[in-house]
Amino acid sequence: MRVRRILAFRGYGMSREDRFDLEQVVLLQVWQAVGRPDFAPEGFWGFVEVLASRRAIDWWRVRRPEVDFEPPATVADPSTGPLRAVLDREQSELAQAALERLSPECQELIRLHVGSRLSYGELAQRLGKSEGALRVQMHRCIQRASRILREMLEDKSGPEV
Repeated sequence: MRVRRILAFRGYGMSREDRFDLEQVVLLQVWQAVGRPDFAPEGFWGFVEVLASRRAIDWWRVRRPEVDFEPPATVADPSTGPLRAVLDREQSELAQAALERLSPECQELIRLHVGSRLSYGELAQRLGKSEGALRVQMHRCIQRASRILREMLEDKSGPEV
């Protein structure tokens, strides 16, 4: 039978008793599906095989052993170190310089939304504007900041005389 063949896959590591129990579960679910008025007999065996595979995978997920993984102490974390610190500082300085070139309205909106972690709803109440208007304004501010950053990076990488 197709269900037995699928459940017999050694990769699952399933005992004989568990295979028998799962086979019964699959057959019960097939019987329930066939009993529905909207059941279509086309692709019946494919349906049975998919159902058996899914039940086997569900069984395996519940019973798979938990593995405690601890990375070896000899592997250095690439997210730390002097290069990462320099790059982070440079990125922060660029972002700060771009923010300083924005209009005071954009600076305030970004400070309130990002720095103070206020939602657009809270900002709308505080500033007396609609949420939609604030979202549009924030989008425009971010676009402007992106243009400023691109200009700053182009100026930095341009030819030096």
